[in-house]
Amino acid sequence: MTIHPTDISHLGGHLVMLDKGAVAAALRRQGDHDRAQQAECALPRQVDTRRDAGLLHRLDVDLDDLEDPAAAPGPSDSA
Repeated sequence: MTIHPTDISHLGGHLVMLDKGAVAAALRRQGDHDRAQQAECALPRQVDTRRDAGLLHRLDVDLDDLEDPAAAPGPSDSA
């Protein structure tokens, strides 16, 4: 899951705050439309990854993917 850098805040190198729309959009890009809809309904507007860890876990959102956009799958470059 790739989140745009302007949608997140870091504290000590760890993801802390992000916009719920960014989470939902990332889930949609992965084809997880049902979970994206659930995220929009269940998550607060500003998601605190520590406070809302339980909700994120229930939605099966991988925080490692949110923290490291390079870990998210992307288009392969063939030259």
